[in-house]
Amino acid sequence: MTRNGKTDGAKMPRRMAKPPHPSAPDTEATVTALESMNLDRLRQEWRSRYSSDPPVKQSADMLRRFLAWRIQEEAYGGLSAVTKRRLHSLAAAFAADPKHQPFLNVRFRAGTVLTREWNGVVHKVDANDTGYVYQGRHFGSLSEIARRITGTRWSGPAFFGLRKAGRALPE
Repeated sequence: MTRNGKTDGAKMPRRMAKPPHPSAPDTEATVTALESMNLDRLRQEWRSRYSSDPPVKQSADMLRRFLAWRIQEEAYGGLSAVTKRRLHSLAAAFAADPKHQPFLNVRFRAGTVLTREWNGVVHKVDANDTGYVYQGRHFGSLSEIARRITGTRWSGPAFFGLRKAGRALPE
């Protein structure tokens, strides 16, 4: 990045996870200690970690779960901005339509092998950094491969079982 805030063509490094807090080695012991705390003590712990009163009608079990998350978040970092945006997007979609079926946005790591049997023949597809390899040829999408195998227009993710026809599989 240059002084004026524009990139100079070099790729910016991906944001790395927050380094562990100095007390991270104690994290497991702190989370384990929650198990022996009564409801009053859990509420005190909540006030200490969240700087607010705990929800009034929250069970001890749920307070333990929320507190365990917070302790780990403090030690290792929270959700990435991308994950937070995805969760907000899903919440908005479900608020607008409770029957919303999210589609999986699957990106495979290089080396992943997808297998599908079609008409008694097993077909294997290798994922790489730039797409997919099937029978020695490079393809940009699974749909191209599904079309080549079946001779008809198929959704590649549906053909390989990553999505039911017309809707996503549960995430």
